[in-house]
Amino acid sequence: MHIPVGVTLGKSWGTTQSIFSFNNIEVNRLNILAHGYCSEHYHQCKFSRLFVLYGKLRVTIINDNSINDEIVLTGGMCTDIPPGVWHKFEALEDSDVIEIYWVLLDDNDIERRTTGGIAD
Repeated sequence: MHIPVGVTLGKSWGTTQSIFSFNNIEVNRLNILAHGYCSEHYHQCKFSRLFVLYGKLRVTIINDNSINDEIVLTGGMCTDIPPGVWHKFEALEDSDVIEIYWVLLDDNDIERRTTGGIAD
């Protein structure tokens, strides 16, 4: 869901505010209450970076084989989650987090019908 820049939305776990959104980059500020957690989810195309300003955030990568990978982030730490990877987060204490989304542009996204050159 795209949030207009400057708008703050209430979530079951706290709030999210859009800071920047243009083309293939989106930046949000998350205020997550202690013990607040998001749904298990993945993004089809977006990479996600979670950067903790303060607090303590547990990020869980959910694997198909029932083995989960977890990392606990504190102020100044971040982690990246690629598209297609199931994940969730939980604040172990009140936390302020910057969430950055981006998509990779495909260098091979061009289809040519002719070849360029210099006209006579």
